[in-house]
Amino acid sequence: MDAEKTGKLISSLRKEKNMTQQQLADQLYVSDKAVSRWETGRGFPEITVLEDIASLLDVSVAEIIKGERIEGAISTKDMESITDDSISISRQYVQQKRRGNILTGFLAGVILLIIAITHLNSPIYFGDPDEIIEIRKMDDQMIVAVLDEKVAGYEIEDSIFEETDSRYSFISCYTTRMYDWFGRKEKKLAMLDEGSDFIYYYPSEEGDKLIWSNGKNSPGGVTTLPRLVYNYWILLAGLCSLIGIVSYFIFRKKYFAQILLKITLIPVSLLVSMLLILSGHFGEIYNAAYYFSGILLLSIVIYVFLMMLLEQRKKQKIRN
Repeated sequence: MDAEKTGKLISSLRKEKNMTQQQLADQLYVSDKAVSRWETGRGFPEITVLEDIASLLDVSVAEIIKGERIEGAISTKDMESITDDSISISRQYVQQKRRGNILTGFLAGVILLIIAITHLNSPIYFGDPDEIIEIRKMDDQMIVAVLDEKVAGYEIEDSIFEETDSRYSFISCYTTRMYDWFGRKEKKLAMLDEGSDFIYYYPSEEGDKLIWSNGKNSPGGVTTLPRLVYNYWILLAGLCSLIGIVSYFIFRKKYFAQILLKITLIPVSLLVSMLLILSGHFGEIYNAAYYFSGILLLSIVIYVFLMMLLEQRKKQKIRN
């Protein structure tokens, strides 16, 4: 295998076709620098593009590997040499891909495992407190919440309203997928503040719900910030997707346009996954962490699927 001979052959065949290095690169979806390296003998085409190069230049793969035109039948010696070179190229490519695939697979596996564990342990808040929580006021004025066995955990937030100088305790109860599968079913007891004026449970389908009071008026609701954040994310992902798609059609160099398209598929995947997961559930966006991890998992699946379609389309265009 002689890289210089192969480079000179590619160069002469390209010129016979009246093609520039950039034009050949565009048809192969590589950079013009890659073609320049091949033609100067500073690099050798990967085995994945050898067939495409031969097809575009109207020669055989054997001639590209040998670095010269083959007239008539191939001799036994030439066949052995071409076979050995082909095996060598294949072995180098397999070794490079194997190292890359092992590293990529390991990193992807770690990321997916972390996201999956996060998703399974993310809180899923109960919408109706009447089924899972009971508020009791003890003799010493301590207020406690008895939680149903469905509850994996709870969160208590105290707030002081300056206008009325009153203190309010908000309790929210949640489960998780992991708890539903492996959790111990037992009742839980949440100790709340002594002498609290109000106890609110949230979120609920109707908004904040007053479940115990001391005869005073409710201070009002709580802003559903996560819902607003997701709306902004959808707009941002849509804007990035639109900018990327428009830029893809503007780029003249197909190699860089392909790179841009692969980057653009990230916000596209995120946008599609958000719309799929959040569709019909915008009243439950209090489950921010649970939805976020689910969106990430689905985005990865959609991105891999779109990349497979992109690679298949690219190969079809080269062969056509």
